[in-house]
Amino acid sequence: MLRKFFSKLLSIIAGDNNKFSLENRIFNITCIVTILLAFGAIVLNLINNIDWRLNIIIIITETGIIILYYLSRFKHKFQSTVVAFISLCYIGLGIGWFYNSGSQGPVIYIITFFLIVFISIINIRYRSYWIFSCVAFTVSLFVIEYYHPEWVDNYQSRENRFIDLIGTYLLVMISIVTVVLSIRNNYEYERKKAQRHKEEITLQNQLISQQYKNLENQDLIKIKVFSIISHDLRGPLTSLQGLLNLFNEKLIGTEEFTELSTEITERVRHNLQLLDNLLYWSNSQMLGLKVEAVEIVFNNMMDEFLHLLKPEAESKHIIIENNINGEVSAYADINMVKVVIRNLLSNAIKFTRPFGKIKISCRNDGEAAIFSVEDNGVGISSENQMKLFSMDHFSTKGTANEIGTGLGLILCKDFIERNGGKIWTISELGKGSVFSFSLPRFKVFHSEIN
Repeated sequence: MLRKFFSKLLSIIAGDNNKFSLENRIFNITCIVTILLAFGAIVLNLINNIDWRLNIIIIITETGIIILYYLSRFKHKFQSTVVAFISLCYIGLGIGWFYNSGSQGPVIYIITFFLIVFISIINIRYRSYWIFSCVAFTVSLFVIEYYHPEWVDNYQSRENRFIDLIGTYLLVMISIVTVVLSIRNNYEYERKKAQRHKEEITLQNQLISQQYKNLENQDLIKIKVFSIISHDLRGPLTSLQGLLNLFNEKLIGTEEFTELSTEITERVRHNLQLLDNLLYWSNSQMLGLKVEAVEIVFNNMMDEFLHLLKPEAESKHIIIENNINGEVSAYADINMVKVVIRNLLSNAIKFTRPFGKIKISCRNDGEAAIFSVEDNGVGISSENQMKLFSMDHFSTKGTANEIGTGLGLILCKDFIERNGGKIWTISELGKGSVFSFSLPRFKVFHSEIN
């Protein structure tokens, strides 16, 4: 508690850390310490019956330092007050040397204290000059005393000398400790401030790097979308237009038209699903989708998906096994989760061989609910697993030559992460895949992400 009080007091004396430089704060504290030191010297002089004129000099010097402290602390005139402070100290100490027993007195202790102070507060460019001036000033006092010993007023007794020296020594030591502790505290503050500044710069660099990556991803997204639009969307529509032209021009009959339209119908159905994904993706990237989390009971939505995907599954004689019970729920945006589940189930059907099986399951795992779609289809190689959720252009045909773009899984990853979850896969080539995602079981804060 005493340490906190001392630190607070030094802070009040020195000034605000954000408004005063380190040297300025040290100087402000030195002024107050010097004033207290001068007051102690006056008391010792009175006890030892030293010439009263010395106390007058000390009082004048003390008054000057009070004025300099005011100018530095409250008027922010630091540089000019430092020079005036050093000059005033030289004058006061020079006079005190001869009134207070010269080299046999306590002034040499006080000079040492001020040398430490000068080193702490002087601008580094002028530090050598002021150190030299302090040493030259002290040597000059010794030389003058040597040639003119009669100019020095000596102590009246050994007792007076003892009291003055021990008292001044204690005052100087207290002053040095106070200033050094102040320097240490201010140094720690500056060090922590520099560390915080470094961390802020590091954080800004990381943010800039992330923004740069986001810009790169946006460019990749544009390339990906335009590639899909130019190839995957245009192809089926061109085929459909060509078929209709042949039929309208009576170049093919109804039977041939029906036979050719079956394949085109499948490709158009794929286009509709792809178009849905593109619309969701473009909204999420350009307009920003607001995540509106509600409680989702997975079992309640499965009938919708099983009915929607039944024709696809039956066309390949695939069994879809729903193993979800009514106890598993999560908090997420229901529309986003529906897009994810629809894509995972469509992919499972696409890459499962005829007469295969797909299992849907869901379980609680701590604070997360984990939804899984497992198939015994063709599986995915380790190399391709690394590309599944990235913007690398990666897609393969299904077991019935179904076409794809790879956009669906990227969309799934984006939507799951927006809802505070993760998505992953476990797959072995030739044996099938398990796609899983996690979502929080309890409501958490979601914000709009652009």
